Amino acid sequence: MGLGSKEVYAAGVNLQDITSLGMSGLHGMTQQQIATKMAALVFKAKVWGVPYGLFWHTELSSTEVGYVLDALLNNDAEMMTNTQLIDAIHGMAKVGSTTYYVSPDSGVHADFQPTRSSPIVDAGTDAGDAFRYDIDGIDQTWFGANWDIGAYAVIGASPYVVVVQ
Repeated sequence: MGLGSKEVYAAGVNLQDITSLGMSGLHGMTQQQIATKMAALVFKAKVWGVPYGLFWHTELSSTEVGYVLDALLNNDAEMMTNTQLIDAIHGMAKVGSTTYYVSPDSGVHADFQPTRSSPIVDAGTDAGDAFRYDIDGIDQTWFGANWDIGAYAVIGASPYVVVVQ
């Protein structure tokens, strides 16, 4: 990883850069050791939302290369050829007159709604009329003895009424 990259990524900054990692350090490792390293790499790429480029010369055996590829696939890595990566970059849109680019939204959106068994249910206090309605327009005062903590009010079974202001 490049000097300072982990600090930049951990701060939530995506420079639309590709961190290139030489794989020579994997030579001589067991299949499990390689799998562990690749699992960590895929996790970081997903959390930080940045691509990694992997390269090696001739130091890895074909078996070790297979271990790397198997581990990436087993951890649901999104793998691209050089051409696919360039096409993805060309598909980005520039943000105004900045040097920032944004990729089209193509993934499944995360569902942050809590469940009935969540510890935030009925754990909050009345925060006043300014916060009476949750992000979906649910009136906090209609469900449960107390308010729910967070952006969403947890409701019981349907039917329920949604009031959007």
